Formats: sequence, structure tokens, C-alpha cells
Amino acid sequence: MPPISRRNVMTAGVIRGGGGLLLFVDGQGKPPTAAWVRERLWGDNLLAYEVWDGAPRAVLRIGNRVRYDLMIPGDWFWPNWPPAPQWQLLGAGYSIGSSDAPATAGFAPCVGMRGERRRRDVELFGQVNDPEIVAMEVLMDGAWKSFPVAATGYVIRVDGLTGPPAKYRWLDAGGRVIRELADLAPTKPQASPDRRMERYERRSGRRSADRDSMPSRSADP
Repeated sequence: MPPISRRNVMTAGVIRGGGGLLLFVDGQGKPPTAAWVRERLWGDNLLAYEVWDGAPRAVLRIGNRVRYDLMIPGDWFWPNWPPAPQWQLLGAGYSIGSSDAPATAGFAPCVGMRGERRRRDVELFGQVNDPEIVAMEVLMDGAWKSFPVAATGYVIRVDGLTGPPAKYRWLDAGGRVIRELADLAPTKPQASPDRRMERYERRSGRRSADRDSMPSRSADP
């Protein structure tokens, strides 16, 4: 068996270490946990957090607005170890006015997309200020459909719903209706910068076939 040179051992070590680092870095781009987002980014301003289809989504209280948007990895921050992407909002979400009511609801038909074409199941988001609230119900086709929610906020995906629900209400553990509404809160689409959208699509491998034909959303001041 021929002797193994010290140079070969070092080369193999560098290659193996570099490959391990690349795998580690790739793993760091996975969606963070809700605890990480709360601790590192937005603290108590984070009202709700979900990951659907590999894409993290956050409901935030920012000033006098409640904002719902996708999150994407931003620029990497290397001085700390382990290095990690600085997660940020995509800028293609929705917002409603903040409120001290028991609960609120916003309508998000196309979060993460430009335009208002409702081609997938609707998502609802909002605040839950009453700690006794444990469920939200939406009226669809004459029947109530229930979803678990809790303080301080929520985001839910309503399968089969492509427009605003007829009514919605919030209940406590005993089934008592705490609040019922027939009108959604006025919802403003966020602006959607092309460069940020393209970076998200490039990293996630997603692209809408008719993205370029969609009208731009109005900016949310």
C-alpha cells in the first residue's frame, strides 16, 4: 500500500470540511422557528407565525398597522458563529389597522404575489386580544368552519374559499361567541419591489407563469 502523504491528508480534510460547511450553510437557509423569529427579530411585535409550503409567514404589529407577509432570507451575517441569513419580509403582503377589539380579521387572497388574482385558497390573519378566545369560525356556503386560534394573533388558510367569507366570529372554550362580524377590516396590499420578488423566486425556485402580466399593487404608507 503506497504511503499517504501529509499533503493529501490535508487536501482531503479541506475538501471534506468545505463540503460540510456548504451543507451547513444550506441548512441555515431553512425557515426559522417561531421562537427564533420572536427572539432575534421582532419580539412581542410578532403576533403569529406559520410555515406553509416551505415558506415562513409572519403577522406583525408595526406602529398602528398589523402586517402579514412572507419572509425570505436576506444577506448573510458572518461575524457571529454560526453564520445565518438575516430573515426579512418579502414586501408582497397585506396590512390592516391595529385595534384593541377582542379580535380582528384581514383578507389575504394572494400573499407573496403581485396583483389580486385569486387563484388559490384565501388566507385570513389578524389580532386576538381577548385571551379567552380559542377558535375562529368563518361562514362558507351556509355552514360555519372552525379553526383554532389564540392570543396574540393568527393566520389561517381556508381551503376552498376564493373570496371573502360571508361572516366570521370568535368563540371561547365553552362555545360562547365573543365577537361576530360581517365585514372584513379594510385590507391594504403592500408594495412589491421587483428586485426583492425576483431574489425570492430565484432562491425558492418558484415563479408565477403570469407574474409579468399582473398589475402592481398600490404602496402601503
